[in-house]
Amino acid sequence: MIELKTLLDYGKKYANEEMLPLTVIAHLCNGAPVTQYGTEAIGLDGMLSKALIYAALHCVTLPDSDEPYWLPLPLKMLWQHVDGRPLWAASGFHPVGHYVQEVVYLHKRNAQMRFSNSAKIETNTGRYMERRVPVPAIIAQRWEARAIGSRYWIENLLELIDNIGKHRNRGFGAVARWEVQDAGWTERDIYVADGKLIRAIPAEANLLQWPSPPVQCGWTPPQWKPSLQSLGWPCGTPLVTNIDWFNGLP
Repeated sequence: MIELKTLLDYGKKYANEEMLPLTVIAHLCNGAPVTQYGTEAIGLDGMLSKALIYAALHCVTLPDSDEPYWLPLPLKMLWQHVDGRPLWAASGFHPVGHYVQEVVYLHKRNAQMRFSNSAKIETNTGRYMERRVPVPAIIAQRWEARAIGSRYWIENLLELIDNIGKHRNRGFGAVARWEVQDAGWTERDIYVADGKLIRAIPAEANLLQWPSPPVQCGWTPPQWKPSLQSLGWPCGTPLVTNIDWFNGLP
């Protein structure tokens, strides 16, 4: 575990704060689509990690390393791996109310190349090929996540985040304003809702009965990094409690 003094000092600001159940709401700009690949979730803990790095170090990313960085977040820790990786009490974001599932197409078109020295430029193959890339998206006015943490410091960090999801430079996931409300969640409510997982859970944490054979997945920020992933269940996994995977069907 890599520990940076600046990050540690920033984390001391809320180390003794009372951690309360909260609902975090992202109110999006009108018509702003959010990328949604399958059951992949936009994690609140990942978003707060991004804001923490910017707030404490005034940079966007940390030097690449297969070893995890300690990123102290204003969240309750549900579990911690022996190597120090934390499982934070924060769910993924999901759309609330009326929403539309759509496919948005990203286009790459080339200029006419009237002043190019090339005798012939192929636009239907190779490096200059024009492309039309489909991106699955959801259009919703409001997205919500659950958490147990410090309301003040979560609000403080979220002020640095102006979008959720991917393709921010294309206007995807543009956030108009953030709202953090008090809630009555239990620890289990942070990762289970409507009979399925709303955040990834590592198998080693022993927080639930095995709903299915575990797979490799990311559960601690940054979730996309292979070296931080381990066996567990990704967001969206349905929970089946009447099957014992060790002793066979009931």
